[in-house]
Amino acid sequence: MEDKPRQETSDRPSSDPGADPLMNCRFCGKNLENFIAAGSVYCPFCGAAVTNTSGLPKKDSNIIAGRALWPIKWSLLAVLLSLLILFGITFGVEFIIIIGIAFTNPSKYLTDPNALLNAATTILLNPFIVALLTLTEYSLLILPLILTRKYRRPLKERFLLLGWKPYFGTKAPSPGGWTRFLKDVAVAAVFAMALVGFQFLVNIANNAMWAPFFPSALDISGADQALTSTNVFQMILLVAVMLFAVAPAEESLFRGFSQQGLESRLGEKKAWLISSIIFAFAHVFELLFFAATIPSFLPNFLPYLYLSMILCGIYWKTKNFNRMIYIHGMYDSLLVISAPFITGTYLVPVDSSNLFVWVSMLFFMAFTALLLAKWLMARQHKITLPIVKAQESR
Repeated sequence: MEDKPRQETSDRPSSDPGADPLMNCRFCGKNLENFIAAGSVYCPFCGAAVTNTSGLPKKDSNIIAGRALWPIKWSLLAVLLSLLILFGITFGVEFIIIIGIAFTNPSKYLTDPNALLNAATTILLNPFIVALLTLTEYSLLILPLILTRKYRRPLKERFLLLGWKPYFGTKAPSPGGWTRFLKDVAVAAVFAMALVGFQFLVNIANNAMWAPFFPSALDISGADQALTSTNVFQMILLVAVMLFAVAPAEESLFRGFSQQGLESRLGEKKAWLISSIIFAFAHVFELLFFAATIPSFLPNFLPYLYLSMILCGIYWKTKNFNRMIYIHGMYDSLLVISAPFITGTYLVPVDSSNLFVWVSMLFFMAFTALLLAKWLMARQHKITLPIVKAQESR
């Protein structure tokens, strides 16, 4: 009798022509017979959900692979490298614009650096140019899409690996279609409005904490002041950029790739904390580059951290990547729309007469009270349920 061939357990696909194809991972092609026999739910090589086993988690990050199993180093390094790519492209475009301005009138601009700086600032702060430069945020998608090649999926399906759930087609989870889309948008709108109110409350508290120590600290939190306009067409353009460029790109990198990857390796709670810090730091770390802006780092970091903890927490609890994109996009859009009409920044109290500010803050407090009441009721039910069952069993 011939010896039974030893099962392939290396990190390379099985080359045994007689191997049962049902025992191979449907994404990376590696042999999983020994792992399936041990009751493994996920492929240990690429993280794909093993379809012929039971007990899959109730909340899967994505509908193709189940969960991400890329290494921790890429969950962290991808953020850093993506930000470097983004800043490199952005500064490259800005440099080309400045050079173009200089050569429109060499005799003036090449001999007067201040005139060149003023002209460049005027153009770069134009809402149209700001919107075009903001499109460079799509570069944040480069590394996540490259690093998900290990699942052997075409480019158009790699967004599914990051957590996107289509509403139509064969890959749309049930229930799909317009019903789920409208529900996601409606829920996201409520969260976005509540987050705006939360951020205004944070502004007031942040001012009380830091203004006495850093009265002239630079403020860049919330909506960038350059991303504002009273022109209706320009505002529509900026909102479109927030909804269709900034939100999808940032959520794909920070939530779909980084937080999802950290959850698979470190667990949900640690991933939530680390992702929150990463997201907040990514928005203010440029303040550390110049001595004049270093005092502004902490006063700006904390508001972003509070907001980031909520966003990462929503994703942790819901695993609804679609909804995260809508929340992020609507939140940014509301700040862009309201910014021209609100006096004050994050280190200066907002105008108390502004109706939008008060409505958003009251909306947040009401929404928070509703969630707290719901949590208390669920907790009470959890406590009393065993007692009721014990009484019924008598």
